[in-house]
Amino acid sequence: MNQLINTGKGAARKLFHGRILLKADVAVKGKKRAMCQNIIDAQSAEIAQMQDWLMNWYGIQYAPMPMMGDMGMMSDPPMMMGMMAGLNRLEGVEYDIAWAESMIDHHDDAIHMSERLLERIPESEGHAGLRALAQQIIQDQSAEIETLEILITELNA
Repeated sequence: MNQLINTGKGAARKLFHGRILLKADVAVKGKKRAMCQNIIDAQSAEIAQMQDWLMNWYGIQYAPMPMMGDMGMMSDPPMMMGMMAGLNRLEGVEYDIAWAESMIDHHDDAIHMSERLLERIPESEGHAGLRALAQQIIQDQSAEIETLEILITELNA
């Protein structure tokens, strides 16, 4: 039962990453676009690693949740309403600021989930690779939050 629940949450995360990464691709230009590409690259690699672990450790084949919307996929399912609500109605600087704020919320959630994993699983137990990934997520996404906060300040100027 837990594997199914965890898989569902993983599917929701993957779906969110996919949607937010698509938004990142069109959100900003120049140096901001490079930051977006860095987020896409880092989180795509993390997603692929976690998919491999699900298969190798638990025999779970990851499958994203279907979504309807512009391309026949569900837009803004309830689990993502807080992060994604209203972004499609915004444009320009307003969109960029809302996107950065959503990414901060998303990164903050990933940091807290990683901290919980490290607190609940002693170093001598569990998968060392998972602990290492959790530590890397805390480090990388904390730095990205700082960058996103600077971006918001610049966009509000």
